[in-house]
Amino acid sequence: NRQHITQKPVDMMRELVRIVPADGTVLDPFTGAGTTGVAALMEGRHFIGIEHSAKYANIARARLTEAIAA
Repeated sequence: NRQHITQKPVDMMRELVRIVPADGTVLDPFTGAGTTGVAALMEGRHFIGIEHSAKYANIARARLTEAIAA
């Protein structure tokens, strides 16, 4: 169910964001569909995402909101 052409699996991104210290911040300057942000939130990290495309920014926003609510 990819929403972006370069979207990665959440489980893989969860492993990668674990290199950031607990309560640290993950910065993704090319957020796309927000997978890195979802993984960061799931792993207890803060997240800052930047996305140029309004279409993908809206998708990422919805996914991040859902991740926060979970």
